[in-house]
Amino acid sequence: MRVCFCILQRFLRRLFWQRPLPRYGRRKPKQTTEEVKPVYYRIAPKPAWVKKEILRLKALMPKTGCRTIKNIFNRRFKVRKNMTVGKTYVSYTIRKHQYEIQVLRRKIKHRSPRPVPRNLVWGLDLTGKTDAKGTLHNILGILEHKSRAALSLAALKDKTAITILRRLLNTIERSGKPKMIRTDNEAMFT
Repeated sequence: MRVCFCILQRFLRRLFWQRPLPRYGRRKPKQTTEEVKPVYYRIAPKPAWVKKEILRLKALMPKTGCRTIKNIFNRRFKVRKNMTVGKTYVSYTIRKHQYEIQVLRRKIKHRSPRPVPRNLVWGLDLTGKTDAKGTLHNILGILEHKSRAALSLAALKDKTAITILRRLLNTIERSGKPKMIRTDNEAMFT
């Protein structure tokens, strides 16, 4: 009776043979003299664009850590592309690709700026220079971002808003009107 049951069991196994179940964890399959069966893992590898984006973020922000890069990546791509990464994945990717990050930083540093239309953005800044007697002279500089031309570089008698505005209007009459003017947050500009 027992022999018949064993034979029937073997027959049913061969008849309804199933693939091996996916393995979990890091344990390696046992090595035997027989043919090694393939191991099926549950998690598929991340797409190639994920690795490129992590390397790009690290190249743009070299001082930030793995958690910050993970948070930035997840905030950008969780909803839009339904993709998240963990801190460990970011850490391993950064450690594995240090040279690629350095090359990417060099490319970012040396790339030419995007073309910008003329008179789109002007930069406006005020600085001071002392002479031999120790008196401070205020200097106003106005730059055009596309050509990087100094539209105006003039000494001002004082730092009042009306003096700065008069110099700005003179420059607008000479060079045309910009769409935007960038300044720092000094009191006379705000």
